[in-house]
Amino acid sequence: MAKTIKNMPTIALLTFHHSLNYGANLQTYATCKLLKELGYKVVIIDLRIEESLNWKAQLLFMLKKLRFAYFRYKYYPRLTRHYNTINQLKQDPPHADLYMVGSDQTWNPELTRHFTEAFFLNFGDRHIPRIGFSVSFGADQWNFNNLTSSLSKYVHQFKALTTREKRGTTLC
Repeated sequence: MAKTIKNMPTIALLTFHHSLNYGANLQTYATCKLLKELGYKVVIIDLRIEESLNWKAQLLFMLKKLRFAYFRYKYYPRLTRHYNTINQLKQDPPHADLYMVGSDQTWNPELTRHFTEAFFLNFGDRHIPRIGFSVSFGADQWNFNNLTSSLSKYVHQFKALTTREKRGTTLC
């Protein structure tokens, strides 16, 4: 007997889901599609890293933004509430059976900036399993020694972790 969606385990996915980048949007779609096919209900954690564009670039990208918005509307699963800060995410984390982070450069502090700890899943009940799926540092070296001790405690809480690049295993 097939499980109903109500009984399916829920995965809350944190990724670059709102980027003006074809690869990021397609990887979000593909990851969610695969997880659904494996029998999970998926929600995307709506934490966005804003891409800064000057007014000319914003005007030029207007059509592209609309196309991406349509693609997300049509193909993405439900998003959680929108989080503007890590504190909002910590105070009201999404309800899920598993937290998952993954793909391209989600562990690159140069990109995640003030949200870096969130991308190491530093929120929610500690009993909820955490998985890193094809996480990427976007570099061959870790140049953020000032973050190592604070982030390593989060990495140790992961039940499973895969890296996108072979070098990522060494960095972990």
